[in-house]
Amino acid sequence: MASSSSSVASSGFSAATKAETFRIAGTKCWACSTTAPEIRHVVPHHDPQIPVWEQAGLFTFDYEHTHNSIPLCGSCHTEFDMSLDPGYVFFPADIQYFIDFERQDRARREQAAADTAVHISTFSRQVPTSVDYKKHEINSNRVSPTAIGGRYSRVFLKQFLHSGEIPGVEKTFSTAKEWHGAPLASIRRAFAALSSPRFFIIVDTNTRHMLEELRQLYFSDDRLSSELILLRDVYRPQARTSQKHQLENQTNDDSARYDKKAEGQDTGFARALGAANHDGYNEWVLGPESTTNDIVKLYAPVFSST
Repeated sequence: MASSSSSVASSGFSAATKAETFRIAGTKCWACSTTAPEIRHVVPHHDPQIPVWEQAGLFTFDYEHTHNSIPLCGSCHTEFDMSLDPGYVFFPADIQYFIDFERQDRARREQAAADTAVHISTFSRQVPTSVDYKKHEINSNRVSPTAIGGRYSRVFLKQFLHSGEIPGVEKTFSTAKEWHGAPLASIRRAFAALSSPRFFIIVDTNTRHMLEELRQLYFSDDRLSSELILLRDVYRPQARTSQKHQLENQTNDDSARYDKKAEGQDTGFARALGAANHDGYNEWVLGPESTTNDIVKLYAPVFSST
């Protein structure tokens, strides 16, 4: 186990935040109950998507506060932080609550925009905090008033516990568990895991669909940076249709010019083109019967463009 000084440097949390996290969440790994965990970030400070989520009004918590902290052992932390192929992820057990909350908040913002004749993006988005989610869970009789927070689904996407030597051990830790932090921090991780084939295979269809719906709700309005809006518009159907017409016109012009140049090709050149356009891939384009003139005609467009 790393010394306290080195662990502070590695995790970035203050000693006070670490102590408070252990007090709230316990001194074992939140994921697998292994002893001697470290306090880790749910949203790491180097996450390149932080500006996008902040611009959308989704991240409103302190990244170095207990809202973003969780005790994890070395193995769970490694798999949790493996962004390209995560082996562990957690997210709110009641995703429908967040969908309903966002729909209601969007209706509020749309009404305010209509009343004041200003764009909806002018009005701040409201998202559920840890207190909001816990209150909802208490009112739904899913957690007790003394709970540290709402329930979260724990999903193992790989058999890495005990090096995979105890098949099925993950089931012991797959039940929903209370967590004290900001719900949106865990949702950020869930959205990232949505692209994983492991997530697609392991997580039930209804849960995946609800997460996809929530992602659509969170990022479908115009609370985006000018850079993202510009890039988005490049790929909108109207823009793509216009670009397609321009490309088709250019292609037709190029084809006409090429056809004119290709008039009078001899049979050797025709055979060369036939070899190049064959369904199977050929390493050679010009055959043994090709002439120097064939080569010049075939590569003239390349030479003229350089």
